[in-house]
Amino acid sequence: MLDIAVVISGSFRKHLPEIQEAIRQFRALGVTVLSPQLSPAVNPSDDFVVLETDDTDDPSVLEQRHLAAIKKADMLYICNPDGYIGLTVAMEIGFARAEGVHVVAYHAPEDVTLQHFVDNAVLSPEEATADYLRCFCSQKDDAYPA
Repeated sequence: MLDIAVVISGSFRKHLPEIQEAIRQFRALGVTVLSPQLSPAVNPSDDFVVLETDDTDDPSVLEQRHLAAIKKADMLYICNPDGYIGLTVAMEIGFARAEGVHVVAYHAPEDVTLQHFVDNAVLSPEEATADYLRCFCSQKDDAYPA
């Protein structure tokens, strides 16, 4: 297991299957996924999607928990297959940067300003993990080909 913790952000309404696949891929690499949990949505078409593993449907409580996880994470991975980043994810990127958390994305954000706050883009979970190891680990884990 790698000593890397990641939080995954993205639009649950637009990209939940892709977010779930990213969780699986990070876990297969030995990366700890702090948030979200791998769980189906209770209300997939609502504006704020709640997962079956969530013990509340209060957006404020759930977002505070996600932000607390970002604060503990080594890396924030933006799962945005089409480049879309909504307002909540944009806020999460700013929060992560303020906390000194490495920010990477599946695709470069559409927004030109946000592009400057994402450390690297066009990355799969495997590439994001290798990028983190290159940037922050002086000794690479021999079990992980970077």
